Amino acid sequence: MQLPLWFSLWQSLDSLLAIALNAAEAFPFLLFLCLFLFRSRRAPFLADSGRIFLKLGLICAVIGAADLLLRGLVDLEFLPAALDKLEPLPFEPFSLPWLGTTTTLAAWIAGIVLLYLTGSSARTLFLTSGMGTDEDTARSLSKKAGLLSIGALIAFLCFFASIITRNWPFLGLPEQMTQQRVAEVLFAHAWRMTCGSLMPAGALAILAFFFSITNGTFRNASGDEKKPPLLEDEDARTLRMICAAAIAGGAFQFLDAGFVAFSYSSGLGVGIKSSLMRFGPFFTTGLSLACWVFLFARPRRDAFFLALLPVLLILFKAALRF
Repeated sequence: MQLPLWFSLWQSLDSLLAIALNAAEAFPFLLFLCLFLFRSRRAPFLADSGRIFLKLGLICAVIGAADLLLRGLVDLEFLPAALDKLEPLPFEPFSLPWLGTTTTLAAWIAGIVLLYLTGSSARTLFLTSGMGTDEDTARSLSKKAGLLSIGALIAFLCFFASIITRNWPFLGLPEQMTQQRVAEVLFAHAWRMTCGSLMPAGALAILAFFFSITNGTFRNASGDEKKPPLLEDEDARTLRMICAAAIAGGAFQFLDAGFVAFSYSSGLGVGIKSSLMRFGPFFTTGLSLACWVFLFARPRRDAFFLALLPVLLILFKAALRF
């Protein structure tokens, strides 16, 4: 069967949209951490981090929903050619691709709604950060943050469930596999995808952080306004928290890419293309990690390029689909 030209274009588009889809899976968990750890002494930098995670989380989640819907439509386009091979027959209620697409979208949209509702209350809470409050008020705010963290966690679980449902074999179990075994395999896959999603989420959040501080200035002895090379304490803590998420996801993907690059190198062929597919993810992820480690160790305002480069590398990997 010869694939149409639009399908190649769709694969390239899907690779780019998948960046937002993957990143969105991590943002509710990162927001959960900000709310769960929210205390008066840590409030300012947790609030700043939480605002970034919330805003990017909602944007990426909407893009991710569009990607999931388009994937379902593409599956539907190729379905008629497989009518005689599918049991039960398609177009029956909730048969493939409807069941996989609808359950995945339902779980994803539920996550978006919960994230939005949690974020609406969290925005009010974040406004109180840095304000002087008495002990009773501080305790009440911490309790409210704890309750909101539950909403963020449930939103994360909805996104996590969508990873499982979009890979679940709704037409029947694979040969010699029980339902429990399939569930275990897909749960492990979903966990692996979630750990890896910290990398694009952290990369986008770091870039968003640098865009948010571009208006900061200080006045030197001569009276000229210049951007300070070093971040203030609270901004530095915010950047370090975001970098920690990016480093965690990057380290996971770096080890994963290294295993693929060096464990099976003898069986993956030779040539520029095969070498790029084998070692490209390893070196690009390693370079991104180096940028984030430097930002974590030395959080400077004039290091915008170190925030931009990992995002460009992620786009490069998506464009080449490796």
